[in-house]
Amino acid sequence: MDGDLEEILHFLALAADFDGTLAHHGSIAPETIHALYLLKETGRRLVLVTGREMADLQHAVPELELFDRIVAENGGVIHDPATGRENAIASAPPAALVQKLMERHVEPISVGRTVVATWHPHETAVLDAIRDASRADASARSGRAQLHQPSAGGRGRPLRLGVRE
Repeated sequence: MDGDLEEILHFLALAADFDGTLAHHGSIAPETIHALYLLKETGRRLVLVTGREMADLQHAVPELELFDRIVAENGGVIHDPATGRENAIASAPPAALVQKLMERHVEPISVGRTVVATWHPHETAVLDAIRDASRADASARSGRAQLHQPSAGGRGRPLRLGVRE
């Protein structure tokens, strides 16, 4: 490869999304796994970035040890596959929100360490539950409304933390 082009293409890590990028229909093709192993052999780091929860990923991806870090739950959790250590960098979903979603029979619902997930047809019910949970919290706080939105400090922060570790 031309020296100038090699310098331009030099990178230290590859961060890739799971669904629709590395995986299709919930699994990673053997050819993709092989290509990721080849990339790892060059000394580069691999970071898996996903909205999924770790428990779901552990069932879907037997090769999690291939990744140096996993930024899960839309940036709310950073997982180290080598040690099994997880660091939640966002707050847990408010119990009042989960309760309101259950009262509205929102199914399926999945509650992670930092996210609550469901599917698109429930958009209105989810927005109503967020509003009602916020009102319940406001009542408990003597009229001072506080909307609970777990924040990981912006979209890029979890990825920077995952790569830096």
